[in-house]
Amino acid sequence: MTDVFPPEKRREIMRRIRSRGTEPEKEIRRILDEMGIKYVYQAKLNLNGRKRTVDFLIPSKKLVIEYRDCYWHFCFKCYGDTPPVKGGIKGREWWERKLRRNRERDRELEELLKKHGYRLVVIWRHDRKRMREILEGVLRA
Repeated sequence: MTDVFPPEKRREIMRRIRSRGTEPEKEIRRILDEMGIKYVYQAKLNLNGRKRTVDFLIPSKKLVIEYRDCYWHFCFKCYGDTPPVKGGIKGREWWERKLRRNRERDRELEELLKKHGYRLVVIWRHDRKRMREILEGVLRA
């Protein structure tokens, strides 16, 4: 299936997709603020000379909270091992590489955080309704 938009329009649409300041991130901020938790939003960490930005860092607990969209981060629970892409062969191959690379980058971040003594909590889009419950459980522990 070919794209219904010409390339210029598709580029414009894709540029509008935000990577920070999203509604789920605002929701996490509200929850953390209500709980009185001190956090750093979009914290920059230097892990073995590799600079990484994480969604939320709670320095006092050495805890990182990441929100991940099931599509962009190629969620195992929602998609298994089949990338959620459609389209012609050329477009499909590009998207499969992109989504697989996103998944690899997430794994690399998880390993680096663990190696440096950080705990990681990932809130997936499919868990969004339970976000408060997840955060309260982790922060009480």
